[in-house]
Amino acid sequence: MWKLNTIAMRQWNEQAFNINKTRHKGSNETSTGIVAMQIRHVADMMGFDSNTLTTRDQLEIATCLQLDEFNIKMVARHLKDLILYDYPNADTSNLTKEQYIMVGSRYNRGITRKKDNFIKAIYKSKGQRTLAEDEWVSYGEAVYNRLDHIDNLLNR
Repeated sequence: MWKLNTIAMRQWNEQAFNINKTRHKGSNETSTGIVAMQIRHVADMMGFDSNTLTTRDQLEIATCLQLDEFNIKMVARHLKDLILYDYPNADTSNLTKEQYIMVGSRYNRGITRKKDNFIKAIYKSKGQRTLAEDEWVSYGEAVYNRLDHIDNLLNR
């Protein structure tokens, strides 16, 4: 429920201070659901322009993301889109270590950074990376290092 309050506060800020949603981390970037996902990504996948969502649209998407089945389906679809963004011909049911790390990193960091920057960081040892490079790929590595646990959850 507190995420809905976060959305409401960000919406109020946008309206009270006439903040442009396209240049400011606003209510569309609020993540919610059992697997945290930004409202704007769901809107985009559903064919809406996330920059023109009404307050009601945002709250309806946020409410849907609270439903586990909807949330998991949207996250899975978004992950598949992210994999295909960097690896257009990938077999999404059989990923390499690099692809797992890449998709986890993209899920956390977005698609604005070049793939090559991620790849260079992935193949450097932790001690050789800059702090920024480590931040770019650490989320993806954490996902990869938990694959056994994730598989156990999915196969129960």
